[in-house]
Amino acid sequence: MLDLELIRNRMVELGVHDAEFTMRVGTSLSELRCAGSLAGLSVDAVVRIADLLGIDINLLLGRAPSRKRAPASDDSVIEAALSRHGQVHERDLATALRWKLSRVREAVQDLQVRLIGTGLHLVRVGDLVHLEAFPEFLTAEIDEVLATQAQRRLPLTLIEAVHLMSALHSTAAHGYVDPGSAEVLGLRGLVHREAGELPTLHADVLYAIDTLA
Repeated sequence: MLDLELIRNRMVELGVHDAEFTMRVGTSLSELRCAGSLAGLSVDAVVRIADLLGIDINLLLGRAPSRKRAPASDDSVIEAALSRHGQVHERDLATALRWKLSRVREAVQDLQVRLIGTGLHLVRVGDLVHLEAFPEFLTAEIDEVLATQAQRRLPLTLIEAVHLMSALHSTAAHGYVDPGSAEVLGLRGLVHREAGELPTLHADVLYAIDTLA
């Protein structure tokens, strides 16, 4: 909820008139009073009020002022690096972070201990380290579904696009997808198969094509 009293006091302090406030913010102070809440007020309008009056947004919203985040612990920094870059050499971590190698190894050890009891564990192969999920947390079926869905969201390759064009022509001419294209496009979930029937393009594909046409 907006702190209307703070806004009015700050306007008086800075000599900001109602007309200027309305012009700069896009809504008047009286309209804000009538609304009594943030309903209908855009984020941009809140930011404009804060900028115009020089008020911390948290104070403007009746919250405690924001504080700077405390520096991350060494093991959290290592965790972030491994999450983003996968398997990394400890010496590369030391170079990138400008830490001594001993500091990196201590942070890696701390992370290894902290991850006990979670779904992840730290794997070390020589001086290479990476994060890995415990296999018992995800069944093979879950892994397969997630991998398949991720694959399907990737843009089509040039070869897949060529096969899709071939499948569209085959569908228009014969009502089914030719076997070669069906095999390639089936891996992306673009082909529908029924036992004993010829493969056809998935209904979602046909709908998307019709929408674009």
